[in-house]
Amino acid sequence: AGLDLRLLTFSGVGNQGIDRFAVGFRPTLLGTYDFRSLSKSVPVIFTMNLGFTFDSTGNLVTTQKLNASEEFALSVNRYNRFNFAMALEVPLPVVTPFLEYGFGLPLGVASLTGPDGSAVAPTAAMAHTLGFGLKGTVVKDLTLLAGVNVGLARLVGLGVPATPPWNFYFGASFAIDPTQRGETKIVETIRERKVEIAKAPPPMRVQGVVTDAETKKPVAGAVIAVAGVKPSATSDKGEYQTLDLGADKVKVQFSRDGYKPAERDVAIEAGKPATIDVALEPDVKKAKFQVSATSAKKPVKATVLLKGPAGETRVDTADNAAAPVENELPAGQYNVTASGEGFLSQTRDVQVTPGAVVPLAFDLQPAPKKSLVSIKDGKIEILQQVHFATGKAQILADSFNLLQQVVDAVVKSNVKRIKIEGHTDNRGDKAANQALSEARAKAVAEYLVAQGIDAQRVESAGYGDAKPIAPNLTARGRELNRRVEFIILEK
Repeated sequence: AGLDLRLLTFSGVGNQGIDRFAVGFRPTLLGTYDFRSLSKSVPVIFTMNLGFTFDSTGNLVTTQKLNASEEFALSVNRYNRFNFAMALEVPLPVVTPFLEYGFGLPLGVASLTGPDGSAVAPTAAMAHTLGFGLKGTVVKDLTLLAGVNVGLARLVGLGVPATPPWNFYFGASFAIDPTQRGETKIVETIRERKVEIAKAPPPMRVQGVVTDAETKKPVAGAVIAVAGVKPSATSDKGEYQTLDLGADKVKVQFSRDGYKPAERDVAIEAGKPATIDVALEPDVKKAKFQVSATSAKKPVKATVLLKGPAGETRVDTADNAAAPVENELPAGQYNVTASGEGFLSQTRDVQVTPGAVVPLAFDLQPAPKKSLVSIKDGKIEILQQVHFATGKAQILADSFNLLQQVVDAVVKSNVKRIKIEGHTDNRGDKAANQALSEARAKAVAEYLVAQGIDAQRVESAGYGDAKPIAPNLTARGRELNRRVEFIILEK
């Protein structure tokens, strides 16, 4: 960007010497941006300028009125102007095409007068052009230019010189640096000199592939270290090669996060790399389980089964245990069940991270003397209905022990998938009964999940009054139809 200040001085000569003066002053703000600074694939230079022209050339002629042709010939302007121009250049290897646009808007005038006396808008008569052409440097420091300006002004207004419909122009420029003091040339002289170079010894290196001992897949990013030499690392294919070791016997160390380190003693022949393939053993950080079983806050004898990545692990607790039983197992997803003679079984699923300490404390409830739950014909039969608040899906507390017995049956019979069905009698609105049966079945399913049964093993559905098991004509029949059923889907 820059500021262009131009002072234009004009004078008029009368019959008796200089009697009129005209002065022009044109400050201009210039700005240029080279898009090649963003990307070499966009060879474009953009230039824009804004400015004002303070022009008093209209004062040169005051004794007579000039017509449009005379104003054009003498370039007489009677108004100051706002100037705007912009240009695009495309610097190609040989030539530079360019496109220009500009106008000079007269200031301080709302309307001009045309040659025929009609009113003309300043924007229609102002200097308004579109130009295009080529320029290029044909020889050093000599640039030729050719172009054409197309006039865009539609009308002529007195006080503003007319814009020609077209104007061809040619130009030439020659660059001269008056401060140049001559050119300095550096001439290189090459002289041959025979130098005896000692023959370097052949390199001594170790190469090979590092794999996972279990999966047999390549291990990327493993570090290979030898004392006194910069370490190297394996590629995505598990391949490696050390730098020149400079010794015929070395100790090579292999390490990688998640694996146990390995070490090899290697003998190397000069000029022949030693190939050493290594299978790293995974270093699995185990989780620590702290298992305990109580009833009424007292230790009890129970069997806890942990089913996970390492298979099934059994942990037995004692009725006189002073502390939880600890067991280290690999990290992962576990299904844990706890059961003991005279107690209802419990289950839960846990996700264990490497190195975690996982407390597994079970508070077992005594089994009832008479069981209310049995498995028969693909169902878990219950001898007592699940009780809900009237017209709601809220399970009443007197049904909690019944549902604990259902959990016990699921665990001991190893039921893999179960469906909870809700049913109502035919009293009331049919749509409301359907919604209530669905909500109650869902409430029972959520209770089983809260007791440790995996949610993916439990589903629920409501059938309203569509599947009665007794006539709805009596109070007893309607009571039998208001029920929850447990259907075994997979065992």
